[in-house]
Amino acid sequence: MSLEDKIKLIKESEMLPKPTLKMLSEKYRIGKSTIGDIMQKKSTYMFFSVKRM
Repeated sequence: MSLEDKIKLIKESEMLPKPTLKMLSEKYRIGKSTIGDIMQKKSTYMFFSVKRM
């Protein structure tokens, strides 16, 4: 999964109404545990996305 896709997932997960892990899992075709891993490293991904700009 690309950094851009991870950032999209992170931003989408923070929208209201908050999507479920199942919804995000189906949309991005990844497992719920992978989404959890991405969310745990959210600050790292956001840092690198800003740094790339």
